[in-house]
Amino acid sequence: MSARTWFHILAVAVVCIVALVAIALHRASGQTMPRDTSPVARGQSLVEAWCLTCHGVGVRGGSGINLDFAAIAGMPSTTELALRVFLQSNHRNMPNIIVKGRDLDDIVAFIMSLKRE
Repeated sequence: MSARTWFHILAVAVVCIVALVAIALHRASGQTMPRDTSPVARGQSLVEAWCLTCHGVGVRGGSGINLDFAAIAGMPSTTELALRVFLQSNHRNMPNIIVKGRDLDDIVAFIMSLKRE
């Protein structure tokens, strides 16, 4: 595979790892997310609540790798299936967080909503 393909795979992996850490931290805090928002808005809230603890998202957040979800969504390798597989897999250097159910659906909906056609 080319270096560009590996970069795309790595970028998708980083985004998903960040989402997983954020989810674990969110669940550990006992906070609940609003249930009456759209899937995209709820997915964005989940990503912001869970990822900002360790990672920067835009100009906000922790000291970890800064995530650009729009850039990740724009990669040709970013598909709903790729995101679902990533978010349901174990990852090295991250807590063992598996995203399931509505949380998974909403995070995927948010990231995919950023994809430009």
